[in-house]
Amino acid sequence: MLKIGIHSEELTPLTTVEATQSMLHYLSRNLNQKISLTIISKHTSMVRFLVGGKVNMAIVGPEELTGIENRSEIIPLGLISLYKRNVQRRIIILARKGLIRTVKDLRGRRVAFGDKESLTGYILPRVLLLQYGIDPEKNLKEVYFMKSQEEILTNVVKGNVDAGVLNEQVFCYLSSIEHLSQKVHIIAYSSEIPANVLLVNREISPELIQRIKTILINYTRTFPDKLKFSPFNGNVFQEYIDSSVDNTVGKRKKVYTLILTEF
Repeated sequence: MLKIGIHSEELTPLTTVEATQSMLHYLSRNLNQKISLTIISKHTSMVRFLVGGKVNMAIVGPEELTGIENRSEIIPLGLISLYKRNVQRRIIILARKGLIRTVKDLRGRRVAFGDKESLTGYILPRVLLLQYGIDPEKNLKEVYFMKSQEEILTNVVKGNVDAGVLNEQVFCYLSSIEHLSQKVHIIAYSSEIPANVLLVNREISPELIQRIKTILINYTRTFPDKLKFSPFNGNVFQEYIDSSVDNTVGKRKKVYTLILTEF
C-alpha cells in the first residue's frame, strides 16, 4: 500500500479529500495498488512522518520546507498543485461593496491573516504591506489570525473583516465552487514562492518513483484543470532570505530552506 500524507492547512479536511480524490483514484488504478490518504494538521511535521515511514509520499507546503532537516532521507519529485498553477501567491481580497480600493486604503482597517508563524500566511503579506507603508502591528485597526483559508474568505464575504490574505490557488479553487467575483476583488499580490512539493522517502524504489512521475504527468495532460505537476531534475534545495524578519538572537536575517526551481 502506498501511504500519502497531506496537510489540511489551506482547506478543511473534507474539502482536501474532495480536491485530491480524483487524482488518488487515478494513481491507484494505474499503479495497481491501494492508496491510503493521511491528513495531518499543520502543527505536525509532515517531513517527520515521511522520514519515519508513517507515509511513503507527501505533498508539502513551503512552511514545511523552511526548517527541513534529513535531506538525504527524502527525494523531491516535483512541484505539484491541485489548483492548476505551480506557484503559490498570497493575495489580499475584500468585499466589493466596501470603501477599500487599494492597499493603502487598508490603513486603520480590520484584516485577517493565516497563521502568524506562516511564511505565506503572514510573513510575506506583512512584507507586502510594509512596502506600501503599512505596518500590520501599528497601522491596522484589528488583526485576526485564522485557522483556514475558507474561514478568512467567509469573514471577508460576510463583512466581519475588511480584507483578508488568501492563497491565490485556493481562492481560484473556492471561486470555482461559489461565484465570488461580485462579492470580492483582489487589490494586491505578494511575491511568488514555490507551490507545494511532492516528496517521497528513499525506501521507495527508483522504478516506482519513475512510474509515479509518469502517471502524474499523464494525469496532468488528461485533466489539466485538476492538477499541475512539473517533475524536478537534479538538486533543487536552495535558501530564501526574508530580509524583513530578524531572529531574536543576534539580529540576523531569517533564512529559510526552500525548493526553488524554474519550470
